[in-house]
Amino acid sequence: MPKGDKVRKGFFFYVMMLLLFIIAIFLILVVIMIFNPGMNILGLKYFSAVQTQRIDSYVDGSGISHDFDLSNRTDIYISGNRIDFGIEVDQNVEKVTFEIENYQTGFATSDQSTTYDYSLSADEDLSTIEVNITNPEGFLYFNSHCYVRILVPESATFNPLNTLNVSCGAGSINLGNATEEGVAMDIDNLSLATTTGSIQIGVNFDSTYTSLAINNENGSFHTYQQEMKFVNGGVLALSGNGSFEFGDIVPTNDSSSFSIQNNIERGNLSAGKVDADMALKTINATINIDTYSGNLESNNLVNETDGMNLTIGTAEGEISLPFANNSNITISNAENCDIFVNSNNAHINIGNLGSTSWIETESGSIDVSLTAQEGNIYLVSETAAINVTGNQNLNANLAVTSISGAVNFDYYQTSRFTVSFLNADGEARENVSVEGYDTISNPMYINGGGATTKISTNGNINLRIAS
Repeated sequence: MPKGDKVRKGFFFYVMMLLLFIIAIFLILVVIMIFNPGMNILGLKYFSAVQTQRIDSYVDGSGISHDFDLSNRTDIYISGNRIDFGIEVDQNVEKVTFEIENYQTGFATSDQSTTYDYSLSADEDLSTIEVNITNPEGFLYFNSHCYVRILVPESATFNPLNTLNVSCGAGSINLGNATEEGVAMDIDNLSLATTTGSIQIGVNFDSTYTSLAINNENGSFHTYQQEMKFVNGGVLALSGNGSFEFGDIVPTNDSSSFSIQNNIERGNLSAGKVDADMALKTINATINIDTYSGNLESNNLVNETDGMNLTIGTAEGEISLPFANNSNITISNAENCDIFVNSNNAHINIGNLGSTSWIETESGSIDVSLTAQEGNIYLVSETAAINVTGNQNLNANLAVTSISGAVNFDYYQTSRFTVSFLNADGEARENVSVEGYDTISNPMYINGGGATTKISTNGNINLRIAS
């Protein structure tokens, strides 16, 4: 064997021995840290917080013990990082009990706090309970489970709460059950916050809310309640980049009203029936609503609805979106809805438009079918194609204006209206196509004339018989 090969083999042998020695030393240090939590070795330490605590009473500042029974508690505030929170029915408890189940182990750097602790305090009249959970900090978790629960006896009545405020960091929140089973829970004001976890509200909650605030940064929200009701003047506040899934969101009765503050950015909202005024601030959000009734608006420059995908089945009331840039807007039935939309680039599709409206975009497309019997409808673009289908009994004034976009107007053989053809400068033009007519005048009196339609563009103008 050449001498060089022997030297190389010897070198690699000693290198491997050195690496194995280093690994062995590292494993020994790891074992030492595991058996001595908190010991700092080479800037690292191991932490372990493994325990379950049931807290059915606490001592106030005067040294007097009080049951955690919620009988006189109107407000509960719970906060922590990486905690899962829930209200659960437990047949093994005799009274309402607060439980912390904590299993957190892992490694941290020497400057990170690995202390696990909790504090439970009350105000002077004991009506407010505040719980703060402090969990270990670390860069590597073997287990990061921390579950905070309120356990309710199977036979108990859940005493009404004015406020439940839960902020759980990256954890999840579960309130109530997916079925009707379990204790009925009555909470007027809910404030729930999570970064990446899930939030669920069960059907056995009393679904009449004064306020519900959900901050869902990148997680998910779901309610098993088919209908969430809000008292007169109530507020539903949504924020974050996560997904929000609702059933119906309605007032308690026909005479009451409430508002929705929708600050979903890059998130998703889906709902069945929504009967409320809604203020929008969205960026690249997707909103799907089956039936909407109320005033939906984003009339503040700060609240631009940029990149929004809005889909509504049936809309009633008023929709005002003057800053819907780069958006897709689809409303299947707007027969009883006034619509104002302005965008630099949008695809707008409105079915059964029946009220005075202004729809404008610089580029993109506008597709509208009309049922309006009165009022004025304005469709405006610079380069966008505008496609209009007129109802057989259309009786509203229509103005379609573009600089270079094509205008296609589908009319019925029985439609009655007067149409004028103009270029972008407002001058009469003749190079238009009107299906069903060999001779074209300007203006034209379709079936004897009627409501006024004015089409202005330098692009193609085509009147076609609707199929």
